[in-house]
Amino acid sequence: MAKLIMRKEEFGGLVLDPVNDRVYKVNAPGYKLLEEMKKTPAAQLKTFKSAQFAEGEMESFVSFLKGAGLWTTI
Repeated sequence: MAKLIMRKEEFGGLVLDPVNDRVYKVNAPGYKLLEEMKKTPAAQLKTFKSAQFAEGEMESFVSFLKGAGLWTTI
């Protein structure tokens, strides 16, 4: 995840995965959550808890990241 390049946009943001050469569009809450996750050391991501988002929202977003192949770039 440290390799992801993020750009904030009006709708949320764009996320570039340079490893897989893909661009993802995320909504505003997804962008905020991804920013929060990027600030977390990789060793702590498995037990990461967001102060702003519920556990169900976190699980859903992590599922999206895994499906997109972004969770493996951590």
